[in-house]
Amino acid sequence: MSARVVDLNADVAAVRRLRAAAVLPQLAALCCFAFAVLFLAVGINGWKGTALLLAIAAALIAAARAIERGAVWIVGWLPSRRREPAEAVHRLSHGAWSRTPRAQRSPEARASFAIAVVIYIAGIVPAVLAGIAVGGHLWICGIVYAPIAAVAARLWNRGRRQSALRLQEIRRLDMRAPTILLRSFDDDDLPLEKRYHLFWFLFTAEEMLTLESFVVDRIWPLGPVIAIGKPGEQLSPLGAAREYIPDERWRSSIRTYMSDARYVVSVLGATPGLSWEYEQMQALGKTRDVLVVFPPREADELQRRWSVFQRMFAPARAIALQWEPFIGVPLLAFFGSDDTTIFYCQYRHETAYAAAFSRLFAVLGNGV
Repeated sequence: MSARVVDLNADVAAVRRLRAAAVLPQLAALCCFAFAVLFLAVGINGWKGTALLLAIAAALIAAARAIERGAVWIVGWLPSRRREPAEAVHRLSHGAWSRTPRAQRSPEARASFAIAVVIYIAGIVPAVLAGIAVGGHLWICGIVYAPIAAVAARLWNRGRRQSALRLQEIRRLDMRAPTILLRSFDDDDLPLEKRYHLFWFLFTAEEMLTLESFVVDRIWPLGPVIAIGKPGEQLSPLGAAREYIPDERWRSSIRTYMSDARYVVSVLGATPGLSWEYEQMQALGKTRDVLVVFPPREADELQRRWSVFQRMFAPARAIALQWEPFIGVPLLAFFGSDDTTIFYCQYRHETAYAAAFSRLFAVLGNGV
């Protein structure tokens, strides 16, 4: 049995071309901002000149963002095949954390957020002074600011994790049928290569983007995403709302949550516990509306995990994965009511997965 194949390479190429085109106005905006700070520091042109440079920088940044998004008003002259993939990716780019219920009044989280903001702002001063001291080189500012931003980013992430609500709290606040996330605990903090960002030094902490947090952000519109937490974990990773339960009850809890779930999403794995969960999907009749996410692992490892999945999950047994270089590796496999769709790409970074999810929602017919 063959699955429907979706080649994402053209979509990713279109998105990357627009992002490359946006670099020029971003660089121009950065130069305007740097000159505004420099003029203000040495007293040249006064506040009016500084305000003008800042206004120009803001306009350039807005134009760059519009180019990245494929906005019609600025790149409408491009063919739709070169513009629409960027528009689709952008529609899914809003982090679900901003619309996920959370403990906003947690004192620990508020403290972490406040300290992170202070570090971000205070770190600008030594970075700018270092740049001025060596003749105004912007890359010196970035080098000095990078470790400061890394500390602030980790504190900000800690605040996000501290404000996360547990599974039962989420279900009381969001009455939709849940989406259950199955995965190996070893893949909880699996990093996902981030898209290039001109201001990379603001986002240097590795844990800023994990595969789980990215996937949960994209699938939250389908329903609150829930999962069983790793035993002994002190602080939940960014991603699904977790419940921490004793070892003797995790199997019965998984069956209960799986029965309640509208969608089943799994990061492809092959551990004994995850294999048992695949068996339960089959036993409970959860063979439709199943999404398999292929983690950014080596092709041989992905094939090994897929073979285990095939043995446990009947709808996958007759589906052979393609490994041709021109199409790349699988990123997602969706088992729908009528057929199976597998999304392939030569890349396995944030943009590639974003393109995969935008096409997945087109298949589902759900606007986000």
